[in-house]
Amino acid sequence: MKHTPFLYLTWKRILGLCFFLCNLAFLGLWLLANSFSSPSRRQLQQYHLSYLDQPDSHGLIISQHEFLDGKVPTLITLPDPVAGPAERGALIRKQLLGKGTILPSYGNHG
Repeated sequence: MKHTPFLYLTWKRILGLCFFLCNLAFLGLWLLANSFSSPSRRQLQQYHLSYLDQPDSHGLIISQHEFLDGKVPTLITLPDPVAGPAERGALIRKQLLGKGTILPSYGNHG
């Protein structure tokens, strides 16, 4: 069977299109993975500042740590067993207990 120039050009075009689409898909996945692994930070809201300024009134203990030789500042947030849950947390715990859910004591983060 003899190849005609039209069929040869068609196969070349099909292979070129497949190569282009594969590269485009790879680029799209690369950009998606980058935005997923390093999302942009949103601005602090007023309620965030309330949690940071008065963690005990929200039933929290907040401690500051640094990882990777100080390159990654981190806040660790744990429930404060002494302060107990805040109003919203107490309501949620009450609702869950009312449905028969077994909950550990507040602040048990062992």
